[in-house]
Amino acid sequence: MLDVEGTYKWSTFYRSSDPENNYKWTYASSFFFAMNVYTTTGYGSIAPETLAGQWFVIIYGFIFVPLTLVVVRDLGQWALLGFTKVYAKTLLKYRRWRGRKSEKNNEVIRLPIIISALIMIGMFNFL
Repeated sequence: MLDVEGTYKWSTFYRSSDPENNYKWTYASSFFFAMNVYTTTGYGSIAPETLAGQWFVIIYGFIFVPLTLVVVRDLGQWALLGFTKVYAKTLLKYRRWRGRKSEKNNEVIRLPIIISALIMIGMFNFL
């Protein structure tokens, strides 16, 4: 019945029914494994068996985990800059519409914490 419905097609249960054909190293599985290593997710569904493979993964992790952290930090800064620009343009248009002019020419506009919290809540709802 499970084969007909396909409910567990990509789960561990499905893989245990025919291990010879389901544990092949494909491009998709190697990409999944590499992402698990450098994001430190650690699902544990794929692991190297040989000593050389284990050492390679350790060295790979030492190189790419910090690199991933730098990339994530830069993406966060890029997103903050984008959201702040959108907020600043919206705020300035709103002020012009209300008839207020900016007192300072080089006014610093910061993204309010409530908007940042709403963005994070919205992001977590879609994950």
